[in-house]
Parts: sequence; C-alpha cells; structure tokens
Amino acid sequence: MSSRAGHKEAARRKREEAEAAAELAASRRKRLQLAFGGLGVVVVIGGIVAAVVLGGGGGEEARPKASLPAVETTDLQAAAKLAGATFTTYAYDYGTGNHVTTPVKYPQNPPTNGPHHPEWASDANYAGTTTPPTERLVHALEHGRIEIQYRPGLPQAQIDRLVALYDEDPYHVLLFENKTDMPADVAVTAWSHGMLMKSATPAMFDAIRAFRDQYRDTAPEKVA
Repeated sequence: MSSRAGHKEAARRKREEAEAAAELAASRRKRLQLAFGGLGVVVVIGGIVAAVVLGGGGGEEARPKASLPAVETTDLQAAAKLAGATFTTYAYDYGTGNHVTTPVKYPQNPPTNGPHHPEWASDANYAGTTTPPTERLVHALEHGRIEIQYRPGLPQAQIDRLVALYDEDPYHVLLFENKTDMPADVAVTAWSHGMLMKSATPAMFDAIRAFRDQYRDTAPEKVA
C-alpha cells in the first residue's frame, strides 16, 4: 500500500470512529433526556397528588373545630332551666322488644320509645349525612343510647358546636338531623326521656351533657 493510500485509509478510519463516537454521544444524550423527562413527569404527578391529598382535593377547606362554652353546671335541672329546656316522657304499656317493619306513628316528637325496627342505628355522628330511619333510632334508644338531634336548617355554626360536643364524649351517642319536624332547634333523647330546647343557646351544652350523663345506658336492654 502506497503512502498516499495509507493516509486515506487512516483518515477514513478516523472519520468513522468520530462518527461512531458522535452517534454514541447522541444516543446517550437522548437516553438521559428521556430519563429526566420521565422523572419530571413523575415529580409533577407526585406534586399534584400531594396537593390533592394535603389540600383536600381542591374543595372546601376543612373547618376548624368549634369551641364550646365553659361548663357552668353539671346539675340537669339547673342546666335545663338555664337553657329554657322542656322535658317529655311517654310510657308504652307493652314493655320492650316490640319489633315492627312498618312505619310507626309515634305520639311524642321526637319519639323516645315505642315499637321499633328489628335493626338499630349504629353509634355515629351523622351530621351532614343521611339520618337513619326513625324506627331504627328508637331501637338504639332501647339499647341505652343518647341521641342528640337538630332541626333542618339550623345554622352551620351551631351544628359545628354540636359536633364538637359529640366528639367530646361519643360513647353510646348518636348525632343527626331530625326528620320528624320536631318543635325545637335541638333535642336530646334517651329511652322514655326527652329534652327539647326551642332555641339553640350557649346554655344548651351543659343541659345536653347533664342529660347524657344521667340517662346513658339506663335503658331496658344494655348492648355494647
């Protein structure tokens, strides 16, 4: 091979090596771009998910927990008087365990005892959700439950305070919107006993507490 031919061959190999190196570098850059691009998508998606989880899905922000008035009295009669509350009682002559699967027309409003559905309503805060059927609520009373209920349309600030009261001591307690058109802003019931507050006032919280503590788990059938 002549010197001229040798130079040409060497130049060709050098050019081919340079082209191969350029292709390799380009391929490496492309892989890095794809990798970091995918990572960017993951980061963006992760940020969106975090914002939804931490921010409540972009909807209405959670309301802060409502504060309650300081306790003034634990005596039921005194607390009821301060709250302007009235008591109701009604005694059925059949005793307990009268199970029916048809609607019941109760003589007192809200009802405190009487015929009721075989299944009882579970202990819970039902504020802002569906109120269980009245007949199941009455059955829950038969098992010693205390039921705090408020009229439809009660201002949200008052409902928030009732939720705070429920959270204070939820054991064997139900909170819900009344569905019997009761003649009161707020009522609290136990088996055979009721207390109605025509107007929601700060004094009602002591009255509800005292009623709850006096009548909880005093019904004929005790169920955990």
